[in-house]
Amino acid sequence: MSFHIVYGFLLPWVIATVHLFRYHKTILLLIFPVCSMLAFAVNDLGFTYGFWRLESKPPLEGVLAMLPYNIGIYPVLASYMILLVSHLSRHPILIVIGIALFTTFLEFLMVVTDRVEYNKGWTIGWTFVSYVIPYYLVYLYYRCLQTLRVI
Repeated sequence: MSFHIVYGFLLPWVIATVHLFRYHKTILLLIFPVCSMLAFAVNDLGFTYGFWRLESKPPLEGVLAMLPYNIGIYPVLASYMILLVSHLSRHPILIVIGIALFTTFLEFLMVVTDRVEYNKGWTIGWTFVSYVIPYYLVYLYYRCLQTLRVI
């Protein structure tokens, strides 16, 4: 479990604190809760239906096992995605797809190192879909915030 805490939670938040929180507080504070909520929802569905399992010591199941990621790397990456979209707004969908591919690659490394186990026909392709949809929803949320002139 210490691996998941360090790489899924501490390292992303150290980076986010040094850069995002210092210079882009609004993005971080507005995007974090929405992305975290989406991460909890997707991971809860995946665990409940047995599509994936996180290897940890001590063994933890369900949402508790994914807690470092749900409040760590996923919202931090979503905040960076919105930062990129706000600065490179010509092709926002490519940025969404790029962040989803990057996150999928990170999970692929977890699968290869036996830290994540797929079941019931789940593949890395479905993993990409499970990332691109929530990231796109975060992008739509960002667009709503822009329309309301909150961000």
